[in-house]
Amino acid sequence: MATWNLERDGISYSMLTKFLCCRERFRLYALEGVTDYEGFQIALEYGNFFHAALENHDFTKDSFKDTFAAINREANKCREKFPSALEEIYRWETICQKQFPIYVNRWESEDAGISYLFREKVFRTPIELPNGKRVTMRGKWDGMLMKPDGSQQLLENKTKAYIDLDNLSHSLSYNLQTNWYLIA
Repeated sequence: MATWNLERDGISYSMLTKFLCCRERFRLYALEGVTDYEGFQIALEYGNFFHAALENHDFTKDSFKDTFAAINREANKCREKFPSALEEIYRWETICQKQFPIYVNRWESEDAGISYLFREKVFRTPIELPNGKRVTMRGKWDGMLMKPDGSQQLLENKTKAYIDLDNLSHSLSYNLQTNWYLIA
């Protein structure tokens, strides 16, 4: 029994990357419901903790109470899913709670004058392929910003262990996920 249907469900960026990586693994995942058990993945889950903080932080207030509660909710999901990694989960939850206020402090002055047109907006965009078939692109934008000069900018949050601004800036025009979101 199929768990996914292209016409009904559309396709997300993550599904497309699974397909491009290995068609058989994609088929097993999308149509048969077979998934890999990969255990607690620090980079992925830390990204989820930080993303929860970004989604739930009220940038108009100095309080981090709601933000830390959101990080804790994400960590609790991990504790249920990965009971053998409790110490590691606690460690990364704590790191996120320490780093997020530093992040907010760092960007506070630079973000002055920028307003959010929206945050965390789900999209479903029908597109026509070269063969005439229509499919739906789906996903979630992290946000859209209005800059002081009136221009708009797509916001896509990423967490990285090391930040190389030159390489990161150069690679954005080739980044499949960023382009996927711009098309939608």
